[in-house]
Amino acid sequence: MILDNACQFRERGNTWIDGIEIEYFKNPPSQIRKYFASESSSPHTAHMLAYGELVYCESEEVKELIKEAKIIIDKRPTKLNAIQVEFEKYFVDDLFKDLEDSILNKDDVASIIIRNKLIDRCVDVFCKVHQIRREKDKRIYEQIKSIDKRFLISLKSALNENWEEMNDLKGLTGLTEDLLGGPRSKEWIIKSDLDL
Repeated sequence: MILDNACQFRERGNTWIDGIEIEYFKNPPSQIRKYFASESSSPHTAHMLAYGELVYCESEEVKELIKEAKIIIDKRPTKLNAIQVEFEKYFVDDLFKDLEDSILNKDDVASIIIRNKLIDRCVDVFCKVHQIRREKDKRIYEQIKSIDKRFLISLKSALNENWEEMNDLKGLTGLTEDLLGGPRSKEWIIKSDLDL
């Protein structure tokens, strides 16, 4: 719900109508534009406006917000630069090594947590390399399927593998490293400018 610009509040909540849960957001245009600016890596608000169905409208500003949202959604994420690629290689490699350690220590809690983080990171890398915005997890299957069925098969195998085994997960990690141009080198240095 897009409120009048004179409103000095925003509201988020949920209610039930005829047994159906309704989640709602109420914001004035100024707050929506602030969300647009702050959600550049994951534009949830723009996604709602770009793909939502307009039910009732009294203001041209609402239509303008929808146009702005569609422009945001149409922008492809930027390509990973060389330093970002190296950091992604590092994170994938580091998580895999942490998983190996937790399995050696027979720590099933840590193993499952780290395994899930590694799988999630592989999906993130997949999206970054293909310069696509990652869908919500409930839609990620179709998103990956439309781009690379081989990666999807590897992802499903890794998800279904027992936490004490790493064969399928190693395959997914290898595919992810291939997307990044290969695994991290054994000797590794990244030097960059300060970001003070």
